[in-house]
Amino acid sequence: MTLHRMFSDIAELGRLLIDARSHPRQRLPRVIQFPVNDICNSRCQMCLIYKQKLDAEITPDQTRKVLSNRLFRKVRAVGINGGEPTLRKDLPDLTQAMLESLPSLRGVSLITNAINSAQVISAVTEMSVRCADRGVALSVMVSLDGVREIHDTVRGRPGNFQSAEKVINHLQQHVDIALLSAGCTIVRDNAYGLEELLNWCQSKGLYARYRMGVPHQRLYNLEAQGSFALDEARVFHVATFLDYLQYEYETQPARRAFYRSLRNQLVYSLPRTAGCHWKNEGVTLTSRGELAYCAVKSPILGSAIQGDVESLYKSNEVVLSQLVDRDCKSCMHDYDGISDPRLVIETAIASRVRQWESAKQQAASAAQPLLQRTRVLLTHHRLRRIVQPKRLARIRGGKRVLLAGWYGTETLGDKAILAGIALELHRHAGPLDVDVASIEPYVTQQTVRELSEVPFNEVLTLADAKRSVCTGAYDVILIAGGPLMSTIDYVVDLYELLVSGRRVGARTAVCGCGIGPLDRSAMTGVIARLLRVADVVTVRDERSQQLARTRLGYRGTCEVMPDPSMAYLSTLVTKFRRLSRNRSILIALRDWQFNEYGRHLKRQDAIRIRNRYEEEVRRFVQRMHIDHGRDIIPMCMHKRAVGGDDRFFYQRVLSDFPDVVSNLEWRHRAPADDFKQFRTCAAALCMRFHSAVFATAASTPWLAIDYTCGGKVAAFSEYAGAANRCYEIANFDGTAVADRLASKGIQPIRRDSFFNESSLQLASVFEKIIDTSPKRA
Repeated sequence: MTLHRMFSDIAELGRLLIDARSHPRQRLPRVIQFPVNDICNSRCQMCLIYKQKLDAEITPDQTRKVLSNRLFRKVRAVGINGGEPTLRKDLPDLTQAMLESLPSLRGVSLITNAINSAQVISAVTEMSVRCADRGVALSVMVSLDGVREIHDTVRGRPGNFQSAEKVINHLQQHVDIALLSAGCTIVRDNAYGLEELLNWCQSKGLYARYRMGVPHQRLYNLEAQGSFALDEARVFHVATFLDYLQYEYETQPARRAFYRSLRNQLVYSLPRTAGCHWKNEGVTLTSRGELAYCAVKSPILGSAIQGDVESLYKSNEVVLSQLVDRDCKSCMHDYDGISDPRLVIETAIASRVRQWESAKQQAASAAQPLLQRTRVLLTHHRLRRIVQPKRLARIRGGKRVLLAGWYGTETLGDKAILAGIALELHRHAGPLDVDVASIEPYVTQQTVRELSEVPFNEVLTLADAKRSVCTGAYDVILIAGGPLMSTIDYVVDLYELLVSGRRVGARTAVCGCGIGPLDRSAMTGVIARLLRVADVVTVRDERSQQLARTRLGYRGTCEVMPDPSMAYLSTLVTKFRRLSRNRSILIALRDWQFNEYGRHLKRQDAIRIRNRYEEEVRRFVQRMHIDHGRDIIPMCMHKRAVGGDDRFFYQRVLSDFPDVVSNLEWRHRAPADDFKQFRTCAAALCMRFHSAVFATAASTPWLAIDYTCGGKVAAFSEYAGAANRCYEIANFDGTAVADRLASKGIQPIRRDSFFNESSLQLASVFEKIIDTSPKRA
């Protein structure tokens, strides 16, 4: 890297840091939004431009005159949209006017609905030639709001998806453009088709970008808001999809920040935190040649053709300030930019890393010890603030309970655990208030809605839960279900809840948690402290019990208890007892996250095991579906990005079996509905821990893949007296397992005796938890 380039980068980083502020700062524009017309040949649900009649439009000569003003000398990018911009036959000439007038221009982008494929292809081809002659990058976004019928429904034009696909195929093969992407506007009618569209785009090598349908003055859509108003279920579905984009798909820091901000606006009604160029460095030039700040809310400042452009822009600082104060915090439009200084640095580094991939690997390797040390120091700093209680007061009666654990990222099993614990608490203590502390309350609130038959009181943020605990609001605090793992800093929050609870006299318990994986980090010590501060400790299997003793040095009473989900599943057994079975085979598989469960292996060995496992999954499906003629039902035990979304795992691994993938249930649904699927299938291949528990409750024959390397899946198989049904992931043979599962040699676990014994054990544990006798530290 030359000194000139290095100093240039430092100067740019400094400029961005100065602009990373919440309030507007008038400066020379760097980006222009240019809606070149106000008519359209589409009939979109979220836009009523199509009702407009052809009006006066800025000409290429007028465009050249306006953009030649000194105000625009720093403009680097122009975004062309409409209406439908390709309806203008002079669009290449408009592009030429921009190229000739803007000395700092580096990129031009175009958004098109691709309805008239021949016209779009012709316009883009000519624009690409003219941009290339000037050394300017051309990017094209084709509007796609779903796959096939979904897109045509949202756009109000039958055949639009087919014409869009034709344009995409042609541009990919014949036109030299910098970036071809798909842009999706989320409305009511396509909310459940977002994942399908993303999969389609990835299969075509298209970058996909998502935005919300919002009230927008330029789209004349205030009277059409009903089409993009989402109900509660759709809001949740969209929010979890935005999480997936943020964690698993998007690579640009600013765009990840936008998806995070949009998710929080949707589910928590929080103010917008995403950046926006139009606060500091953006301007809009309308199709009539008028000037505005942003296109969504800004008033027209005046005519750029007839007036003094620079004066219009600079003399309206009060308008921009009022706009930011009044509207920006609630805006969901997909403008992005830099608003957080941390993102500035991350973006700058990311842009360099893309050019120096080898440097990225070296930097990551060199930084690992520093990051680990920083994590240890931060953990110790938090622990020093948590003061151990000296004495416990008398318990007050156990009528208000706080549940905490791995909630806010619920798998199907976590939902069943939550329901089972609540039912057991009510059974042993009578009427009481059960609150849940959640990492992501919107997720747990959806779980509570799905568990409508189970009584819950309130879902709290961790911060609210801590404050309530400190005021003595709870009689019992349970760390209930889920893993206590060294890789998750969240265990410090759980520890703090228990310490705060004991200080004010609440009874504290660890209820059916797993222990591990454990490493040598400070977090392992936190788990040890957490166990010591609990009045009652029960774990889910003997391996966890052993780790508590040997690795964590816990010397108190530590019982192994049945999984709490069984209390809830028992109610479903009675509810769905009369359902008949079909011949389908259910698979409840997941991605093998070897960084977590294969940490004892060399990386290359872990990758080899994972690749072999996925190949054996395909062989299992081939054998079972093609050779044995059985329908395969992919069961998604988890539908969130955190923890691995099973839907996208199936989509990737089983791409050669489209009829199997078509059986995927992409929507979120109640645990009872998932249990019905276990109850009606002929047999199940399990992998996630609770899939074996569900299959046992449903009296469904099952075999299991142990992805935990001797952990919870193997432990449950032994507990159920079915150790010979469990295969280590490294030794999984898809063909042999398919043949065994298709035969009639695998019988269901004897559910009644198994669940009756578990019920007695659960009763014993909860009697100890609810016990209201005085305690001393």
